[in-house]
Amino acid sequence: MRRLHLSLLIASLALCGCETLPKRPPPPIKPSLDQYLAGDCALIGETPTTDDYDVLQGWVQDVLIPMYTDCAVRHRKAVDAWPK
Repeated sequence: MRRLHLSLLIASLALCGCETLPKRPPPPIKPSLDQYLAGDCALIGETPTTDDYDVLQGWVQDVLIPMYTDCAVRHRKAVDAWPK
């Protein structure tokens, strides 16, 4: 009797081991980014070599801040385009 129970236990465990595995989900699809978002940010270029504060402040306001703002906006849009 004990041998019968042991044989049934081994058979049931073997059948459970042959069970099919659940299907894996498909890999996530990477979104294609707009060419504008996928490009690199613009290089800063030449900085003014003057000691005049007004010239430096004008360069920062007219050139540097818009460049960084554009890059930050593009980065935010690229992050938002990625599926969550």
